[in-house]
Amino acid sequence: MRAGAPVVVKLGGSLMAGADLDALLDQVIDAVRPVVIVCGGGMFADAVRAAQGRLGFSDGLAHRLALDAMSQFAAVIAERRPHLALCNSLQAIAMAFERDRQALWHPVALRDGHPAIPETWAVTSDSLALFVAREIAAAAVILVKSADPAAAAATAQPDGSGPAVLRLVAAGHLDAAFPAFLAGGSGIVRILGPADHDRLGAAIAAPESDIGFDPLG
Repeated sequence: MRAGAPVVVKLGGSLMAGADLDALLDQVIDAVRPVVIVCGGGMFADAVRAAQGRLGFSDGLAHRLALDAMSQFAAVIAERRPHLALCNSLQAIAMAFERDRQALWHPVALRDGHPAIPETWAVTSDSLALFVAREIAAAAVILVKSADPAAAAATAQPDGSGPAVLRLVAAGHLDAAFPAFLAGGSGIVRILGPADHDRLGAAIAAPESDIGFDPLG
């Protein structure tokens, strides 16, 4: 049985087509702590953006369709790893943990709206991972991305000035709402780029370690 406070692991949508996805999922399944996976929207969310540009529907509808995009990636993962429990509520997450299964978050409940979540493109799966972390009192949030966060921060501000989280937002590495969600509290936050993908299991076991990039650093 796994022990310790849970960790939220956000898998970026761009990992959908990458070579590391299966190895990352294996590390989550084998992790010593309970984990909730939050999926990005990836190519499914890209399709929503393209459709909005062509059809001109509202950001509110685009937000709900982007939630569906996250759900689609979660469904793909659930098929590839049946041991993961697809969960659409806090109760379902708790039941998965009681059965010693890692949880895969399905955001369908948010389609009806939530007062803490603006229905705009400013909120993506990055901020939603922080939201889930608060809901389950997680010890940490680990954002797994296909791009190097240190390089992204340096691109936005080569001299390294200013808070890292704001540099990452400016670089498009994090969504615009992320700083506000971060200020609401979510435990430790780390971002793992490609060089740290094989250390995800270790980061879950010891989120307070120096594995990954600290956006608060």
